[in-house]
This record gives sequence, C-alpha cells and structure tokens, in this order.
Amino acid sequence: MNIVYREFEENLCEFFGNPIIGVFTDEPQNYRPFPWTADLPRRFEEEYGYDLIPHLGSLIEDSGDFADIRHDYYRLVTLMGREAYYDKLRAWTRTHDLHLTGHLGEEDFLEKLPHTNGDLYAPLSRLSMPGTDYLGSGHGLKENEVLSGAPNVNPKMAASVARTMGRSRTTCEIWGGAGWGVGPRTLKESLDWAAALGINLFFPHAVHVSLMGLRKRDFPPSHFYQQPYWDEFHVFSDYISRVSLITSTGSRRGGILVLFPTRALWASTTYI
Repeated sequence: MNIVYREFEENLCEFFGNPIIGVFTDEPQNYRPFPWTADLPRRFEEEYGYDLIPHLGSLIEDSGDFADIRHDYYRLVTLMGREAYYDKLRAWTRTHDLHLTGHLGEEDFLEKLPHTNGDLYAPLSRLSMPGTDYLGSGHGLKENEVLSGAPNVNPKMAASVARTMGRSRTTCEIWGGAGWGVGPRTLKESLDWAAALGINLFFPHAVHVSLMGLRKRDFPPSHFYQQPYWDEFHVFSDYISRVSLITSTGSRRGGILVLFPTRALWASTTYI
C-alpha cells in the first residue's frame, strides 16, 4: 500500500474522480503452492481448535482427515488473503471515492485455484467492478485460439459475482496476446462472446504510446495509432460502447443455477 497507493495519493490525488475514476489490480495471487505466513498456525488453531502442524502431510497426501484439513486450511488462506490485500485496497479506494477493479492471477486454471487465490468469490466480491482476463482473439467455441484454461467459466464467474453483489459492471481485460495480425473482425467475435457471458466494460490490451524496445513484443497487439485500421477504430469503439450500455442497463434472466465446487476443489487439491 505504501509503495504504490500512497504514492498515488500524494502525487495524483488532484486527479481522483477526473480523469482517474479507479484503479486496476492485475493478477494478484499466491505465487507458490501452500501459502504460508508466520501467523497462520496461530490463526488456524484459534479458528478451528486444533494444531495444523501435525497434519501438514494431509495437504499433499490422502491421509488422516485430509478432506477436512484441506478445507480448513484453504478456507483460512482465502480469508487471510482477503484481509491482507483486498479488504485494505477496497477501504483505500472507498476513502477516495474510486472504483476498484482488476482480475486474479491464473484464474483460468481452476485446478490451481486453491493455491493461487483459494476462491474466486472472496476476492472478486471486494471489487466494486469484478473483472476477468480474456486472452487471445478466439472465443469459447473455437479450439486452440483462446490462451485460457476455462474461457467460458471466468467471464461467467465474474459476472455472477457482480450480480450477486448488486454491481452493475463486470470488467474484462481483453485481446492480450492476440498478435499483430489480428483485425477488428476477429476482435469483434471475441468481444461479442465475452459480452454474451456477462462482460459489459472492456479494457483493450494494450494501448502503447511507443513500440520501442520490448514493447513491440509485450503480449501484442496495441490498439492505437500503430494499427493500419486506427483511423476507423472509433467505429468499433462506438459499437463496444453501445453493446456495453445495453448489457449494463438490462437485466439477465437465467433459468439454470450452477454450483461452483470450491470446497470440492479444496478437498481434492494436493500439489500442483
């Protein structure tokens, strides 16, 4: 908080609200399996009434009451991660009347979820605009075109959290890694699919002021003046705005409720 957001506060506060309306947190996650802090054993015993240390083996092998132990461990890890990061960032943005959005790291690999974030709902529910990442330029019906492990699940999960929390906007960082050869026709296919899954505020990846050095190869393309279709891009932008308006002001009516198996993932996870 002090390294990043306090600096924003000290140097950019006059721009809060206009033009800066929010902050984007990009791919926060636990970058190693079995998240741990010095305080975790104490919190664990206070929460559940038993010592975790003698049962650590049950986190990596099916021994003892492994399902219950893993459930308790990942539930606490999720809670502590939310308290340490998302709750603090949420409080800071609320103090400055800013939106908080972004997406989780490796959210598209559900088998890694217990290690990386513990749960999807706990962190996303802390965002004023829950979000996701939609890589590539394909969609959920195309094979080998989306750089995602679960291209249909992530947008629906973020949109589901938004609806559950009464949030009108679900955001998406989109088209990262689509490559320099992709054009508006293909980009539109991907965008339409994401919109159908509940996304109604899009952040194109990326908009480079310059392509000097490694920028040219930093998960292209750039949706800016470097593109041959840039002079007409405003037509596409207008279309995105109109689609987003319709999907953010209408109401979604779903006849099917799908239960997301968070606790089953916790209980079945060993080492990834």
